[in-house]
Amino acid sequence: MKKIMKKCLSMLCIAALAVTSLCACSDGSSGTGDTAAKSSDTLNVQICAEPSSLDPAMNYEPGTFYVTPQVCDTLLNLSSDLKLEPNIASSWEKKDNTTYVYQLRDDVTFSDGSQMTADDVVYCLQRIIDPDVGSMVSWMFNSVESIEKTGDWEVTVKLSQPDSLFQYTMALSPGMIYSKEACEKADGKFGTMEGGFVGSGPYVLDSWTSGTEIKMTSNDNYWNQKDDIQIKNINFKIISDDTAVVTATNAGEIDLVTLLAGDYLDQIDSSKFNTKVVHSAEARSLFFNCEQTYTNDVNVRKALASCYDRDAFMNSAYKGMYDPSTGLLFGEKLYPDDSWEEFAKQFQYNYQYNVEQAKEYLSASKYPDGGFEITALVAANNGTEMKEAQLFQAAAKEINVDVKLKTVSDAELQTVAFSEKENGLRDYNVYVSGWISDYPDSMGYFETLLASWNNVSGAINFSQYENEEYDALLKKAHETDGEQRSEVLKEAANIVGRDCPIQTLGYNSSYFVLRSDLDYTFNGMDVWGLYLKNIKRNK
Repeated sequence: MKKIMKKCLSMLCIAALAVTSLCACSDGSSGTGDTAAKSSDTLNVQICAEPSSLDPAMNYEPGTFYVTPQVCDTLLNLSSDLKLEPNIASSWEKKDNTTYVYQLRDDVTFSDGSQMTADDVVYCLQRIIDPDVGSMVSWMFNSVESIEKTGDWEVTVKLSQPDSLFQYTMALSPGMIYSKEACEKADGKFGTMEGGFVGSGPYVLDSWTSGTEIKMTSNDNYWNQKDDIQIKNINFKIISDDTAVVTATNAGEIDLVTLLAGDYLDQIDSSKFNTKVVHSAEARSLFFNCEQTYTNDVNVRKALASCYDRDAFMNSAYKGMYDPSTGLLFGEKLYPDDSWEEFAKQFQYNYQYNVEQAKEYLSASKYPDGGFEITALVAANNGTEMKEAQLFQAAAKEINVDVKLKTVSDAELQTVAFSEKENGLRDYNVYVSGWISDYPDSMGYFETLLASWNNVSGAINFSQYENEEYDALLKKAHETDGEQRSEVLKEAANIVGRDCPIQTLGYNSSYFVLRSDLDYTFNGMDVWGLYLKNIKRNK
């Protein structure tokens, strides 16, 4: 499998944690009091960070996830039960393990009234893999060999090898479709207020006040007029301080909160707002660096996993809004089939809190008495992760291991967690973080986090884990389906459990705060985007 292209992915991990933690930025509350309650077709949405642009090729920042999907539709959609559905592509077919053919609608118009063509679609998809563009989601197209127009309303994508995850990409950022002509005219500024944006989505960019607010209005040329769109105007308020979010929400300035630390939920006025707890595809974890001194010993990793009271942390951080860890990388939201429920219950590599067992693991290592120091990497301005790291630091002392916390800013994560040092090592023993799959598929954990081809600069193998037997199983999983694929992935799960490159602490829920007279159907992948045209008023 091709190595992942080097890219800027510091925002990726931040995004994976966005539903439960908060990046510390300046308070962007406008204090206008302009509420949707006063205008029933207007929605005020809190976002934690300002987008650098609305260009879908760069839609991998916390500030873009909830904004870009409003101005740009995808070839396919994910339903509320995470099944693929037609959208701009009226149908699609997997011809063989490496060929996907998409039939396009002939009635799609862009926001400037021009008709979408197959040339626009090819252009948008090819920009994802164009090195001159430097797309943040290029890794999703790692297996793409060619993208061609094969008919007036047909596009064919050929892969270099089987890739079971590729099918989902057309319902994600890489599948967003916009005007080729407008993008080329923008001369590198597409998606900014200066460069403009001409997309296929239900809304258009109206104004952008940097650091404060992004306003959108209805797209009069929207192609999908059958949708009953009740929200006509959207105001994105850039507010990231927890206290400021609570204040603005209770004052009626915010109708939808996309990011708020769990400790603050009980401060929201429950008579006016509902907290939507969503069973998500997220997991909170400790990533052990398998190539660094000390943590390159499997028994040290097992000792560190077993000395940590994971349920105490999860209860403290998520106030009961989580499922206890079974030891698997992911929770039931991503189980390949029903047989995994029993497999999870019986999973033999579930390193539960047991200090005496932790000491036994350590005694079987090269360092039986402990007495060494390791480094744990943690984002300094992430309250949830700092709590996780401090508890880990205290727990390790129980087995005579000192943990030095390496606190970094979000920007520094690009260098430390996503890049290699000159000697090929990432500069930490443990990365305190979490993960949510980009795909509604367990391979979004198995492959993305632990495949050896992802142990390169710019990729996501935080544990620097490599195992040839495991890699072979992943490749086999890409070539099979159904019960056979499920059994292959169980073999992979057992290898990961035995080698313990990751200790899963629990499976936390996502949550959003929504004004009580509004409703929205969440699907558990909502950290990657909400489709606000689907918000309805309660009858």
